[in-house]
Amino acid sequence: MKMQFLVARAGARSCGSRPARVPRSRRRFIGCAALLLTACAGDDVTANGDEASESSYAFQLPGPGDEMVRVDAMGVALVSTVLMNRDRTPSGGDNHNQYQNDTPDVQNNPKTLTGFVHYLHALHVYWHDHLADIGFEPCSKRALGITLATPCTLQNLRHDDNPDQTGPRVMDVVFPDYISLDFDQPLRFPNGRTPAEQISDKVFALGFLKMGGKCTGIDTLAGVSDETKARVPRDADGDPICTIESFADIPLQAGANDREFEAGFPYLARPWFYAPQGGSYYWPTSARLESPE
Repeated sequence: MKMQFLVARAGARSCGSRPARVPRSRRRFIGCAALLLTACAGDDVTANGDEASESSYAFQLPGPGDEMVRVDAMGVALVSTVLMNRDRTPSGGDNHNQYQNDTPDVQNNPKTLTGFVHYLHALHVYWHDHLADIGFEPCSKRALGITLATPCTLQNLRHDDNPDQTGPRVMDVVFPDYISLDFDQPLRFPNGRTPAEQISDKVFALGFLKMGGKCTGIDTLAGVSDETKARVPRDADGDPICTIESFADIPLQAGANDREFEAGFPYLARPWFYAPQGGSYYWPTSARLESPE
Protein backbone atom coordinates (compact mmCIF):
# COMPACT_ATOMS: atom_id res chain seq x y z
CA MET A 1 0.00 0.00 0.00
CA LYS A 2 1.33 3.43 -0.90
CA MET A 3 0.18 6.77 0.45
CA GLN A 4 1.23 10.34 -0.24
CA PHE A 5 0.95 13.28 2.11
CA LEU A 6 0.82 17.04 1.83
CA VAL A 7 0.86 19.17 4.97
CA ALA A 8 -1.00 22.43 4.48
CA ARG A 9 -1.08 25.36 6.88
CA ALA A 10 -4.49 26.92 7.26
CA GLY A 11 -5.19 30.60 6.96
CA ALA A 12 -8.43 32.12 8.15
CA ARG A 13 -10.55 29.55 6.44
CA SER A 14 -9.08 26.22 5.44
CA CYS A 15 -6.16 23.95 4.76
CA GLY A 16 -6.73 23.43 1.05
CA SER A 17 -7.90 25.38 -1.94
CA ARG A 18 -9.37 22.41 -3.78
CA PRO A 19 -9.06 18.63 -3.69
CA ALA A 20 -5.89 17.17 -5.15
CA ARG A 21 -6.38 15.52 -8.53
CA VAL A 22 -4.78 12.09 -8.37
CA PRO A 23 -5.12 9.44 -11.10
CA ARG A 24 -7.13 6.52 -9.83
CA SER A 25 -4.73 4.06 -11.40
CA ARG A 26 -2.09 5.07 -8.89
CA ARG A 27 -4.30 4.16 -5.92
CA ARG A 28 -2.80 6.99 -3.98
CA PHE A 29 -4.24 9.14 -1.28
CA ILE A 30 -3.47 12.73 -0.41
CA GLY A 31 -3.62 13.57 3.28
CA CYS A 32 -4.20 17.22 4.14
CA ALA A 33 -3.60 18.15 7.79
CA ALA A 34 -4.52 21.60 9.05
CA LEU A 35 -2.16 22.69 11.77
CA LEU A 36 -4.93 23.70 14.15
CA LEU A 37 -4.42 20.85 16.60
CA THR A 38 -3.66 23.13 19.51
CA ALA A 39 -7.10 24.60 19.16
CA CYS A 40 -8.83 21.24 19.36
CA ALA A 41 -7.81 19.79 22.71
CA GLY A 42 -10.38 20.45 25.39
CA ASP A 43 -7.99 19.80 28.27
CA ASP A 44 -5.10 22.05 27.13
CA VAL A 45 -3.46 24.47 29.53
CA THR A 46 -2.96 28.17 28.75
CA ALA A 47 0.33 30.05 29.09
CA ASN A 48 -0.80 31.20 32.56
CA GLY A 49 -1.30 27.62 33.72
CA ASP A 50 -5.12 27.85 33.67
CA GLU A 51 -7.23 25.16 32.10
CA ALA A 52 -8.13 26.15 28.59
CA SER A 53 -11.74 26.34 27.53
CA GLU A 54 -13.48 26.69 24.20
CA SER A 55 -13.80 30.42 24.80
CA SER A 56 -9.99 30.69 25.02
CA TYR A 57 -9.66 30.23 21.26
CA ALA A 58 -10.64 32.37 18.33
CA PHE A 59 -11.84 29.63 16.00
CA GLN A 60 -11.83 30.58 12.35
CA LEU A 61 -14.14 28.14 10.64
CA PRO A 62 -15.53 28.41 7.11
CA GLY A 63 -19.15 29.36 6.73
CA PRO A 64 -21.60 27.90 4.22
CA GLY A 65 -20.45 28.75 0.70
CA ASP A 66 -17.09 30.21 1.79
CA GLU A 67 -14.22 29.59 -0.58
CA MET A 68 -11.30 27.69 0.93
CA VAL A 69 -7.83 29.14 0.36
CA ARG A 70 -4.51 27.36 0.88
CA VAL A 71 -1.93 29.78 2.30
CA ASP A 72 0.98 27.39 2.74
CA ALA A 73 1.95 23.86 1.82
CA MET A 74 4.93 21.60 2.30
CA GLY A 75 5.75 18.01 1.55
CA VAL A 76 9.52 17.44 1.56
CA ALA A 77 11.14 19.52 4.30
CA LEU A 78 13.35 22.42 3.15
CA VAL A 79 12.81 21.94 -0.58
CA SER A 80 10.54 24.93 -1.00
CA THR A 81 12.45 27.13 1.44
CA VAL A 82 16.12 26.22 0.88
CA LEU A 83 16.60 24.56 -2.50
CA MET A 84 14.35 27.07 -4.24
CA ASN A 85 12.62 30.39 -3.62
CA ARG A 86 8.96 29.55 -3.94
CA ASP A 87 7.90 33.18 -3.54
CA ARG A 88 9.91 34.53 -6.50
CA THR A 89 10.19 33.72 -10.17
CA PRO A 90 13.66 33.19 -11.66
CA SER A 91 13.57 36.80 -12.87
CA GLY A 92 12.83 38.03 -9.34
CA GLY A 93 9.15 38.77 -9.82
CA ASP A 94 6.30 37.87 -7.48
CA ASN A 95 5.33 34.21 -7.86
CA HIS A 96 1.75 35.06 -6.81
CA ASN A 97 1.64 32.15 -4.37
CA GLN A 98 1.69 29.68 -7.25
CA TYR A 99 3.75 27.06 -5.42
CA GLN A 100 1.29 26.96 -2.51
CA ASN A 101 -1.85 27.24 -4.62
CA ASP A 102 -1.02 24.42 -7.01
CA THR A 103 -2.40 21.09 -5.98
CA PRO A 104 0.43 18.60 -5.44
CA ASP A 105 -0.11 16.72 -8.69
CA VAL A 106 0.48 19.83 -10.82
CA GLN A 107 3.54 21.20 -8.99
CA ASN A 108 5.69 19.70 -11.72
CA ASN A 109 4.43 22.32 -14.15
CA PRO A 110 7.18 23.99 -16.22
CA LYS A 111 7.20 27.22 -14.18
CA THR A 112 7.84 25.44 -10.90
CA LEU A 113 10.44 23.10 -12.37
CA THR A 114 12.22 26.02 -14.03
CA GLY A 115 12.28 27.89 -10.72
CA PHE A 116 13.69 24.90 -8.85
CA VAL A 117 16.51 24.34 -11.36
CA HIS A 118 17.26 28.08 -11.49
CA TYR A 119 17.72 28.46 -7.73
CA LEU A 120 19.55 25.15 -7.39
CA HIS A 121 21.94 26.34 -10.08
CA ALA A 122 22.50 29.63 -8.24
CA LEU A 123 23.44 27.75 -5.06
CA HIS A 124 25.82 25.48 -6.93
CA VAL A 125 27.55 28.47 -8.52
CA TYR A 126 28.55 29.51 -4.99
CA TRP A 127 29.13 26.10 -3.41
CA HIS A 128 30.45 23.81 -6.14
CA ASP A 129 34.14 24.59 -5.56
CA HIS A 130 33.78 24.80 -1.78
CA LEU A 131 32.23 21.34 -1.60
CA ALA A 132 34.99 19.90 -3.77
CA ASP A 133 37.69 21.62 -1.72
CA ILE A 134 36.56 20.00 1.53
CA GLY A 135 36.20 16.55 -0.01
CA PHE A 136 32.53 16.27 -1.01
CA GLU A 137 32.00 15.61 -4.71
CA PRO A 138 29.20 17.90 -5.93
CA CYS A 139 26.52 16.68 -8.29
CA SER A 140 26.81 19.79 -10.46
CA LYS A 141 29.21 19.93 -13.38
CA ARG A 142 31.55 22.66 -14.58
CA ALA A 143 32.08 23.19 -18.32
CA LEU A 144 33.75 26.23 -19.91
CA GLY A 145 33.19 28.22 -16.74
CA ILE A 146 29.49 27.34 -16.63
CA THR A 147 27.92 25.47 -13.71
CA LEU A 148 25.35 22.86 -14.68
CA ALA A 149 22.96 21.78 -11.92
CA THR A 150 20.66 19.66 -14.08
CA PRO A 151 22.64 16.44 -13.35
CA CYS A 152 21.67 16.86 -9.69
CA THR A 153 18.00 16.50 -10.52
CA LEU A 154 18.45 13.43 -12.73
CA GLN A 155 20.62 11.31 -10.44
CA ASN A 156 19.25 8.48 -8.31
CA LEU A 157 19.47 8.43 -4.53
CA ARG A 158 21.78 6.01 -2.72
CA HIS A 159 21.86 4.93 0.93
CA ASP A 160 24.69 3.96 3.26
CA ASP A 161 23.42 0.43 3.83
CA ASN A 162 23.55 -0.48 0.12
CA PRO A 163 25.21 2.21 -2.01
CA ASP A 164 25.17 -0.02 -5.11
CA GLN A 165 21.37 -0.03 -5.09
CA THR A 166 19.81 3.10 -6.56
CA GLY A 167 16.58 4.67 -5.38
CA PRO A 168 14.27 7.21 -7.04
CA ARG A 169 15.55 10.20 -8.98
CA VAL A 170 15.99 13.44 -7.08
CA MET A 171 13.43 15.18 -9.30
CA ASP A 172 10.88 12.49 -8.56
CA VAL A 173 11.47 12.91 -4.81
CA VAL A 174 11.00 16.68 -4.66
CA PHE A 175 8.24 17.14 -7.28
CA PRO A 176 5.35 16.93 -6.84
CA ASP A 177 6.05 18.21 -3.34
CA TYR A 178 4.59 15.53 -1.11
CA ILE A 179 5.89 12.73 1.07
CA SER A 180 5.31 9.20 -0.22
CA LEU A 181 4.85 6.29 2.17
CA ASP A 182 5.16 2.75 0.84
CA PHE A 183 4.55 0.20 3.60
CA ASP A 184 6.44 -2.45 1.63
CA GLN A 185 9.69 -0.43 1.69
CA PRO A 186 12.01 0.59 4.58
CA LEU A 187 10.67 3.52 6.58
CA ARG A 188 13.18 6.30 6.02
CA PHE A 189 13.40 9.44 3.95
CA PRO A 190 12.23 9.78 1.21
CA ASN A 191 9.80 6.98 2.08
CA GLY A 192 8.24 8.93 4.92
CA ARG A 193 10.59 9.89 7.74
CA THR A 194 11.20 8.88 11.33
CA PRO A 195 11.27 11.38 14.22
CA ALA A 196 15.00 10.84 14.75
CA GLU A 197 16.07 11.36 11.13
CA GLN A 198 18.42 14.27 10.41
CA ILE A 199 16.19 15.40 7.61
CA SER A 200 17.93 18.70 6.85
CA ASP A 201 21.29 16.96 6.36
CA LYS A 202 19.67 14.47 4.02
CA VAL A 203 17.94 17.13 1.95
CA PHE A 204 21.22 19.05 1.58
CA ALA A 205 22.90 15.85 0.41
CA LEU A 206 20.06 15.24 -2.01
CA GLY A 207 20.57 18.68 -3.56
CA PHE A 208 24.37 18.96 -3.58
CA LEU A 209 26.22 15.63 -3.50
CA LYS A 210 26.95 13.27 -6.37
CA MET A 211 25.30 10.03 -5.33
CA GLY A 212 27.94 7.31 -5.57
CA GLY A 213 30.75 9.87 -5.83
CA LYS A 214 33.67 10.40 -3.46
CA CYS A 215 33.06 12.00 -0.07
CA THR A 216 36.59 11.92 1.33
CA GLY A 217 35.72 14.80 3.63
CA ILE A 218 34.25 12.23 6.00
CA ASP A 219 37.82 11.01 6.58
CA THR A 220 39.49 14.43 6.72
CA LEU A 221 37.07 16.75 8.53
CA ALA A 222 37.71 17.28 12.23
CA GLY A 223 35.15 15.86 14.62
CA VAL A 224 33.99 12.87 12.58
CA SER A 225 34.11 9.86 14.87
CA ASP A 226 36.14 6.74 14.21
CA GLU A 227 32.91 4.74 14.50
CA THR A 228 31.42 6.75 11.63
CA LYS A 229 34.54 6.35 9.49
CA ALA A 230 34.40 2.60 10.01
CA ARG A 231 30.69 2.41 9.23
CA VAL A 232 30.30 4.46 6.03
CA PRO A 233 30.42 2.62 2.69
CA ARG A 234 33.64 2.84 0.67
CA ASP A 235 34.60 2.33 -2.95
CA ALA A 236 37.40 0.19 -4.40
CA ASP A 237 39.92 2.93 -3.58
CA GLY A 238 38.88 2.91 0.07
CA ASP A 239 37.25 6.35 -0.17
CA PRO A 240 33.84 7.06 1.43
CA ILE A 241 30.96 6.92 -1.04
CA CYS A 242 28.54 9.86 -1.21
CA THR A 243 24.99 8.92 -0.24
CA ILE A 244 21.95 10.72 1.03
CA GLU A 245 23.25 10.07 4.56
CA SER A 246 26.76 11.54 4.02
CA PHE A 247 26.09 14.90 5.67
CA ALA A 248 24.12 13.19 8.44
CA ASP A 249 27.14 10.94 9.04
CA ILE A 250 29.33 13.94 9.90
CA PRO A 251 26.78 15.32 11.11
CA LEU A 252 26.15 18.91 10.00
CA GLN A 253 23.31 19.38 12.49
CA ALA A 254 22.87 17.97 15.99
CA GLY A 255 23.71 14.29 15.90
CA ALA A 256 20.73 13.20 17.98
CA ASN A 257 17.83 14.52 19.99
CA ASP A 258 18.65 15.39 23.61
CA ARG A 259 15.99 12.92 24.75
CA GLU A 260 15.03 9.52 23.42
CA PHE A 261 11.90 9.38 21.29
CA GLU A 262 9.05 7.34 22.72
CA ALA A 263 8.47 3.88 21.24
CA GLY A 264 4.68 4.32 21.25
CA PHE A 265 2.24 6.93 20.00
CA PRO A 266 2.73 9.90 19.64
CA TYR A 267 6.42 8.87 19.41
CA LEU A 268 7.72 12.27 20.53
CA ALA A 269 10.33 12.83 23.20
CA ARG A 270 9.23 14.10 26.60
CA PRO A 271 9.58 17.90 26.91
CA TRP A 272 12.04 19.77 29.08
CA PHE A 273 10.86 22.48 31.44
CA TYR A 274 12.78 25.57 32.46
CA ALA A 275 12.78 27.44 35.75
CA PRO A 276 11.84 31.13 35.73
CA GLN A 277 14.71 33.56 35.98
CA GLY A 278 13.99 37.07 37.18
CA GLY A 279 10.28 36.58 36.69
CA SER A 280 10.61 35.23 33.12
CA TYR A 281 11.84 32.20 31.24
CA TYR A 282 15.01 32.29 29.19
CA TRP A 283 15.94 28.77 28.22
CA PRO A 284 19.69 29.24 27.51
CA THR A 285 20.34 30.18 31.13
CA SER A 286 17.31 28.91 33.03
CA ALA A 287 17.66 25.64 34.93
CA ARG A 288 16.37 22.60 33.04
CA LEU A 289 13.70 20.66 34.94
CA GLU A 290 12.11 17.26 34.50
CA SER A 291 8.68 18.67 35.32
CA PRO A 292 7.18 22.15 35.75
CA GLU A 293 7.56 23.76 39.15
